[in-house]
This record gives sequence, structure tokens and C-alpha cells, in this order.
Amino acid sequence: MDGYILVGGKGSRLGKDKTGLVVGGLDVLERMHAAMARHFDRVCLVGGNGEAASRLGLEWVRDASPGWGPLGGIQAGLEHCRGSHAFFAACDLPFFDGNFAAYLAGQVNGYDAVVPTYRGFFEPMYAVYGRSCLPAIASALARGDRRVTAFFPHVKGKLVPEEVIREFGHPQVLFFNINTVDDLITANRLAGPHPRARLAGGDEAPVLSVVGSSNTGKTRLVSLLVKEYGHRGYRVATVKHAAGGFQFDRPGSDTHQHLTSGAVAVAAVGPGSLGLVERGEFGLATAIARMGQADLVIAEGFKREDWAKVEVLRQDVPGSPVLTGDPRLIAVVADEPVALTIPVFGSGEIASLASHVEMLLGLKPGRE
Repeated sequence: MDGYILVGGKGSRLGKDKTGLVVGGLDVLERMHAAMARHFDRVCLVGGNGEAASRLGLEWVRDASPGWGPLGGIQAGLEHCRGSHAFFAACDLPFFDGNFAAYLAGQVNGYDAVVPTYRGFFEPMYAVYGRSCLPAIASALARGDRRVTAFFPHVKGKLVPEEVIREFGHPQVLFFNINTVDDLITANRLAGPHPRARLAGGDEAPVLSVVGSSNTGKTRLVSLLVKEYGHRGYRVATVKHAAGGFQFDRPGSDTHQHLTSGAVAVAAVGPGSLGLVERGEFGLATAIARMGQADLVIAEGFKREDWAKVEVLRQDVPGSPVLTGDPRLIAVVADEPVALTIPVFGSGEIASLASHVEMLLGLKPGRE
């Protein structure tokens, strides 16, 4: 199946050409192309003047109906594609997910169109359409109807519900598109880049702090995320912020005696494990610097440090405010629905949250 990125928009509300958008230090169009190229036989740009296609070395497809908006671009792509169906996406999706696009492409059997839906609305600029839609599209354009959804009542479509979409991330982020300067600011806040920490071997690893008031379920969330990322092939290290101190070993043991005698550091080495305690004042970065290989470090606590954060919120726990003013807050996990501009996940949406963090922190497993 071929994939098409629609680049014909003028970006009038944004005040500049959307094909040059940069979010989180990455060129949005380049990132979308790379994500689509992993799943589609060919990626082409539709609309505009061809400059973006030339810059990326991609095939350019002229609008079949210039000035008719995205619907004309979809028409041009379908007339150009080599198979029965093609995937289409707008060029201003900074958090585009190629795996979700591939999922949509796999749902086409027996359908003219496969379209996600979120909060009761279609997401037609992140969808699959068949060449069988061309007569209905031509008819819509002939009667002057430029709406992307104008032809939907006349084709057989499969709607992908929100619960399926959430398996790949948060819909609010997956479908986030940039129309205004404020949208661009919001996208950059989510995308970062977020700080990484240096490991003992010199490599760097992304860090996620799970924060929240006492008894909100932080430890449970950390444990579930560790298991989920383990299933995905990631090596995860964890750090616990013990504000009240902690005990390294049972009183009377050899290592406990070493420590209480005044040793500045005590290590215990056993079959397949190493334990280390050092005396001093340490932050999260210092703890991570003692660690070996890891693809991700998940910390419980450290809400005042400058790392990407997820806050756990429980409605029945007093004093558990959402850190909406923290620029590093990338998600909230809540036991009940709560309306926020920050993506909110239910306490059971571990896979969705893991995918969300995976995207924003740019996680890459170190082993197959």
C-alpha cells in the first residue's frame, strides 16, 4: 500500500508553511516520512508546489483539483496510487505513529475507507481510502462540497473506535495537529526534548519520574510499566526516592556492620546481583550514573527535579494536585475521568501510557 502526506495547506492561521515545522528539535515532515516508510511501499507528497518533495527526495503528486483543499489531495493520491487503497495523513502531525497507520491499513478488507473516530468526530486526515471512493469524491467536488467527509455517506466505511486507538497512545496526542502558534508551543512542550541521564558506561538513557501524593498508587504504576516495557524488549532500571531514609540490610548482618562502622560505601556481590550503598547527598542523576545498561530509567518521586513526569492522581486522596504548571509533565494517570489539557490515562491503560511515553521520550530497545 502507498502512503500520502498532504502538504497543500497554506498555514494561514499559523503564519508560515507547515512543511517546515520543527517540533522537539525534529522536522515534522521528515519524521512522518520516516515513520511511514517503515510500513508503506511508497511515500509521496500531495499538493503544494513540490518544494518539500524536492527537499526530501520524494515523489510529488499535483492536486487533481487545485484549491479544493484536502479532498482534492485525496482524489489526486487515489488516482496516483498503485493498489486498491492508500493511506493519507496531513503534514502537521508531530506525534504521528507509523504503527497505528499500519494497523489502519490492515483493516481494509471489504471496506472503501477505514477512519478513526475520537469523541464522536471523524479523524479523516489520518485514514485509509480506496480507489472505489473516487466516484463519490468526484461527485462531491462537482457539487462544490469541499468537506473531507462529504463523500462518506456514499461509501462503505469502517470506523475505528477510541478504545482501539488508545492501544497505540492517547488520541489527543496521536491526532494533535498544528494550526496556530499556541498549538506549536504546546507540541514543543510535550515533545521536549526531555533531559536524559548518563549511565555508568557513558551511554545516556531517557528518564521518567512517576510523581504524586502518598497513597495514590505510584509504586503500582512503576511496577506495571516495568512489566509492560519488559514485554516490549526494553531494559528498565528504577530509582525510588526514599524521603524518610532506608535500611540497606538487616541489623547484625555483615554489610550492616560495615556500614554502621563508618564505611563511606558498602557493596554486596552475590550470584547475579550487586547491591551498593554510598554515604552522601545524591540526586537522581547521581544514582543513575552508578547503573549499568538500561533503555529507560523510571523513578518514583523526584517531582522537583527536571525530568519528564507522569503524575498519579486519585480523587479520594487529599492534597493530590495536578502539576499543571510543570513543563515536564507529559501525562496524568487518574482513577476517575478528569478534564485537563494534558493527556489523561485511566489507571488500567498501561499499554496506552507506555506507548505515549515511548513516543515522547524516543525510546529504543537495546536488545531484540
